[in-house]
Amino acid sequence: MNDEEKIHTLVQELLFMEKEVDETVKGIIHDHVNTCEECHHLRADIKKTEIPTIDNSSSKAHITPLKSLRKLNIGVLVFTILVRIGVLLYIVYGNSFETYPYLFEDVLQASITIFYLPSAIFLLLLTFIFLKPKIFVGFLVFDVGVLLFGSHFISYFI
Repeated sequence: MNDEEKIHTLVQELLFMEKEVDETVKGIIHDHVNTCEECHHLRADIKKTEIPTIDNSSSKAHITPLKSLRKLNIGVLVFTILVRIGVLLYIVYGNSFETYPYLFEDVLQASITIFYLPSAIFLLLLTFIFLKPKIFVGFLVFDVGVLLFGSHFISYFI
């Protein structure tokens, strides 16, 4: 194998990464491609199939990472708060306490146990999965407070 054949073989290999090689090597490749018809066609084929690259370093657009996950977390937080408020409003205004006024506090505690406890368990599970541990602990303390002292607290305001 003479020097011309060696250069021909090397140029065919280097044509695929022509943009990454040194300037002197690019000059050698360019000189050989101008004299060799086979390498000229190979270079044309490579340029046809080459995938254009996009330079993102100059892009001024700032993309917030995990933006949709952040929106989901905010949605879960709002959902859990609204469901808690809705269940408590249903307990207070959905019961007819006038029927048995002497059992008011017992009926209120039973309603909290029947309606609020299952929803609190479900919402705490959602909070544990999707939200931060501090928020979970805060909701846990709130739910335990409602379950233990909710009937006493609500009875002062009704």
